[in-house]
Amino acid sequence: QTSKDWTKTIQNEWKLLQRDLPGSIYVRVYEDRIDLLRAAIVGPSGTPYHDGLFFFDVRFPPEYPRCPPKVYYHSGGLRLNPNLYESGKVLISIQGLVLNDKPYFNEPGYKNTVNTPVGEKHSMAYNQTAFVLSCKTMLYSLRNPPKVITEPSFLAMVKRCPDYSSWRKRRFSVAMVTKLLIPVLEINCIDAYWVRISS
Repeated sequence: QTSKDWTKTIQNEWKLLQRDLPGSIYVRVYEDRIDLLRAAIVGPSGTPYHDGLFFFDVRFPPEYPRCPPKVYYHSGGLRLNPNLYESGKVLISIQGLVLNDKPYFNEPGYKNTVNTPVGEKHSMAYNQTAFVLSCKTMLYSLRNPPKVITEPSFLAMVKRCPDYSSWRKRRFSVAMVTKLLIPVLEINCIDAYWVRISS
């Protein structure tokens, strides 16, 4: 596959991002580094990750699409899901199989306990731990942000986010949400731009 074909493939992926992802996902792409993107995913309601902000870096290798993209999770050193490692390693589908309402059953060997009293009891305890770790991840991101930048277009997107009203009810100000979102998504790239994903 030539470099031109690879570039076109990545550009097609960008178009898919603009068209097909839920409104709770923000993606940052880079014109001068087409192989990189950064995503922020707002944890789905009804899960232990509800309203949490989870950050992922994605790199498309030169062999893409024959080889999958490399994904790194900004964990803050915490493992809040069987498929998200402290080291940042990510296994399987992030949205569908990781940030779900019963992550306990993502653990190898626990699927056979789904809908059993023992399995549900363990799942509930696991969710409580996952919620605490999700909160700790948010605090880590607030305390250890990379270089701070200001982007009015991104601030406007934060305010339009479906979960923004929930953040406001919890007394999160735009400044607090922005302090968390913008620095963690920034990769020190001047000509980057945000792709707002809407449903």
